[in-house]
Amino acid sequence: MVMTNRFFDVEDYPREIPRRVYASYDQHADGRILFEAIDAAWFDEFMGDGGNAERWLETASGAPLSVLDTPSDIYQRANLAPPSSDDEDDDGPTEWVQIDIDAGGDDVILYAGLFAEGIRVGFSKVSAVPARVSASLSAAFDLAPHVAPEQKIRFALAGLSAAIEWVAVYDVGQGSANGLCDAAAMPLAYFDLGGGVLANTSSFPSTLTNICLTHKPPIILSHWDWDHWSSGLRFSQATSMTWLAPNQKLGAVHSALATLIVKNGQLLIWPAGLTGLTIGQVTLEKCTGVKGRNNTGLATLVDGPPGEKPILLTGDARYSVIPSGLADCHAVVVPHHGADMRNKATPTCVGHVASRAAYSYGAGNTFAHPRSTTYDNHHANMWPHRHKNPATPIDRHTPDLRPAAGHIGLSWSATAPLPKLACPGFCSLALAQR
Repeated sequence: MVMTNRFFDVEDYPREIPRRVYASYDQHADGRILFEAIDAAWFDEFMGDGGNAERWLETASGAPLSVLDTPSDIYQRANLAPPSSDDEDDDGPTEWVQIDIDAGGDDVILYAGLFAEGIRVGFSKVSAVPARVSASLSAAFDLAPHVAPEQKIRFALAGLSAAIEWVAVYDVGQGSANGLCDAAAMPLAYFDLGGGVLANTSSFPSTLTNICLTHKPPIILSHWDWDHWSSGLRFSQATSMTWLAPNQKLGAVHSALATLIVKNGQLLIWPAGLTGLTIGQVTLEKCTGVKGRNNTGLATLVDGPPGEKPILLTGDARYSVIPSGLADCHAVVVPHHGADMRNKATPTCVGHVASRAAYSYGAGNTFAHPRSTTYDNHHANMWPHRHKNPATPIDRHTPDLRPAAGHIGLSWSATAPLPKLACPGFCSLALAQR
């Protein structure tokens, strides 16, 4: 039986409102700050001063978790220094804070489940967490015990030595999920397995009811963001696969996913000092950013036939922090759902008739992705976009075929038809546009 946590349950949510939580900053957007949180009373009882990764692994399935969407001045109200970022929506935990919840307030949205509707509450107090508790929280959520050597990673990804003929960009709403697929469009591996969550949960297509695990595909995680891994919980058998992820600081919600993978499957954390590795057509590269999760994760390049340039999958990382991110490309999955990356640099398109710039996002999302400046930056580097070149654009967007799912197929062939799934009626990953 696959283990899970009620916070991740698609249908059954705990509705209890915690009185006090330990919270870590996760991201900011549109004048709001989002925190990952764990019930402080529960943590004090079950983890206490001696909290560590081993004890967290034993108890995480029962942890009362939440996400708090708060006003942007929450740090200032507590006379605490806010986190800083030079990248739109960049994210990653900072120092822990304690937030006392006021059930009668209305300036905070509390999500008691990753796919739940928000509950309006308030907060009565925000304060720094005592050093001993902060150390216990950080120790519990540390990924260091799962760091893997290169040889073990190569063994886990050995299936990627088979031929990859399609790169799929799946329509998962406001999120990202990609498949490195064989000739029948069956994934040999996933690069991210996310989808819309929280306020963007409804952007996930109702027609996507199952995924393909036929080849026991490993799941390569670009970075620890909910919208890049959440469909691993929608389709919980995915947590029994091998997951490869970067070593980044985690809050309680991300760490709860990590414990499920450890219990159900295998979690491999990218080791320090490994800048990249190549297996078959696939090259994984460690991003070179210095802070935040977006720019310090993993990117993937998939080589085509001899003489053809690669397809680049970026996660949320700007091109300039991917070691090969500014080289010529056959196709790209545009970073961060088309967000403004505050950097105009993009790879140059080789101009192949099958070249594409793929955008993965949910229409009407709360982040206003994609941005026109992102269109302009790509168009200027030989990626003809529909807003300036409506006759022969090469940009493709996952919401284009709604209400049907608009999965995008990227390939190096201008003539190969979209493949028919080998198991029709079982999974919902048939490629619909190219």
